[in-house]
Amino acid sequence: MEFRLTTAEIFCHLPDYPTIFHSFVLQKHDISPDFLVITGFLGYWEHEIEAHIHSVCLANADLVGAGEILYADGRFNLH
Repeated sequence: MEFRLTTAEIFCHLPDYPTIFHSFVLQKHDISPDFLVITGFLGYWEHEIEAHIHSVCLANADLVGAGEILYADGRFNLH
């Protein structure tokens, strides 16, 4: 088991605007497939925040190691 960068996009309804979806993005280091950190946050959300969760999309990826970084071979200016 190892920690991986996990992104959770939470879609919810707020009590003031029940017909509008709101999106909240959370990134944490978590262990799949249990996702205990994300599950704990969703439990807190359910009990402490008035917004009603509609759905959650999860994605996770390995952390980038030093050998995986590629350096750019140029300089780019944005105006």
